[in-house]
Amino acid sequence: AFLGKAKNATFLFHRDFMEYHSDRFLDASLIVLEDEKWVAVLPANRVEDIIYSHQGLTYGGLVYDEKINCEKVEEILNNILNHLKLNKISEVRFKLILSFYNNSPCHELEYFIFKQNGVLYDRYLNLGIDYAKPLEISKSKLKHYKRISHLDIEVREEQDCSLFWNQILIPRLQLKHQVNPVHSEQEINELKSKFPKNIKQFNAYFEGEIVAGITLFFSQQVVKSQYGATSEKGEKI
Repeated sequence: AFLGKAKNATFLFHRDFMEYHSDRFLDASLIVLEDEKWVAVLPANRVEDIIYSHQGLTYGGLVYDEKINCEKVEEILNNILNHLKLNKISEVRFKLILSFYNNSPCHELEYFIFKQNGVLYDRYLNLGIDYAKPLEISKSKLKHYKRISHLDIEVREEQDCSLFWNQILIPRLQLKHQVNPVHSEQEINELKSKFPKNIKQFNAYFEGEIVAGITLFFSQQVVKSQYGATSEKGEKI
């Protein structure tokens, strides 16, 4: 209920989502209360004397209500840092949510981390398409699309991720990178059953055979391609 009213939260912060990998992380999440009322939460895990927000999630940070003002965010952050220091935590690492996920501007935490002499220790490149602006597709991609548009390729939504996981995703990740997907087949299907509106699976079929798939995570205003892969046959077409 609290996350539903927060201005910088997605379904990844729900306990039902985070629990899928509870055996891999020592949970250290915090709830901040004021007069018995929730005002903020910090999804987090602990490794020795370091707190991360959260290593098992794509992004994290301090989550708070739409009505919380700038000064209150600073007060909450200071209280959290003091609490962690008293519990012999030497370092806190925030992996902040990307700004375009937020329901309204939400940069207070970045500013107050800066005021606390926070150090930027990593940065990642993220690519997105802004549908509020006119969509332009390169001529080379349009040319390729026209070249294969006569092929009878069927794209359909599936309620189960198993076919894509076992026949496309796992073999291709093993072949190209010698790794497995972060989520196992059982984990992604369990998460999909808990969040059917947020996790959707689309497969592409050619001549009755699966040749590609994409797993999408739907938040309030962002769709993220969590997994995407193509078979060798799919690459050729």
